[in-house]
Amino acid sequence: MFRNFGSAFVNRFALPRLAGRWVGAAIVAALVSSFAALGCSSSSDNNTDAGPSQPTNCDINQLGTLFAKKLCSSAACHDPAGTSAHLNLTADSGLAGRLVGQSPAGGGGLPSMCANLTPPKIYLVAGSQPATGLLLDKISPSYSGCGIRMPYNLPVLTTDEIACVQSWATSVTKP
Repeated sequence: MFRNFGSAFVNRFALPRLAGRWVGAAIVAALVSSFAALGCSSSSDNNTDAGPSQPTNCDINQLGTLFAKKLCSSAACHDPAGTSAHLNLTADSGLAGRLVGQSPAGGGGLPSMCANLTPPKIYLVAGSQPATGLLLDKISPSYSGCGIRMPYNLPVLTTDEIACVQSWATSVTKP
């Protein structure tokens, strides 16, 4: 008797509910895979896994826009007064001169933790192709050297943003 009751219960109530869940899950899975097949994706400021979407050639104006957007050259950071680490990242005609072959000077309202090291750190190494140096190291999502990763207390730069800084830096470190 219980055997018949159990079978009847399963056939009447449990299977349709389970089948309904399976059908619902299948519909959701089909929709998700359809969106993925259409190329629907989300973008994120933290997307550092993918390579640059296209070759990047950044000039001083694009670099200035990026630094302003990320607050690098704003008041209380690397502004014209050199408030943080006595470094001015204002994107003007003098920016390359302030970085290429230059070591952190220290000072400012928030002194650099990378100043006075042996061997000295260089913001951008003259003649390096592609450009290398402390500026590029500190914007790397995996930075673990002196001081802290930049921008401080903000999301890491995207792969495209890092490629922009790298492109500009390479253009100014040519021998």
